[in-house]
Amino acid sequence: MKRMVKVLLTLGLLLLVLSGCGKKSTQGKDYVKIYDHQNHLLKKLTTAKSIRYFSDYVGDAAGSDTQTNANQKIDDKISKAKVSYKYLMHQAKGDVNSTMTVYSNVKYGSVDNIAGFGKANFKMSDKAFKTFNHPKQLIKKLEK
Repeated sequence: MKRMVKVLLTLGLLLLVLSGCGKKSTQGKDYVKIYDHQNHLLKKLTTAKSIRYFSDYVGDAAGSDTQTNANQKIDDKISKAKVSYKYLMHQAKGDVNSTMTVYSNVKYGSVDNIAGFGKANFKMSDKAFKTFNHPKQLIKKLEK
């Protein structure tokens, strides 16, 4: 329970940090890069709408759906999972990078480089699983 509180506080901090990304994105300094399972860059998103979408998702999903590293079953599932896409979120202020990884065979995601915690795993909703495993559709939505 103590660890869960710590994770939720850390994820809240991450949301605050990433929410600042949207304000600077018009200058092209903040971005989200989308990579496939072979680490090939698919797209670099720099719009405020894109930055806000990812910071909101990571904060909301990891905060509300959180079943974190305290749950060994999730760690076991993720250790055997197949990476489908990685979403690198960069904030120019403080030169902060966090990466959200999604998997093709399990409905979990992970976010690394969370200040003071390291990595958190979380369960994805069916909608989020579909969205983040089809980034071309997501890119079209964000670029409208």
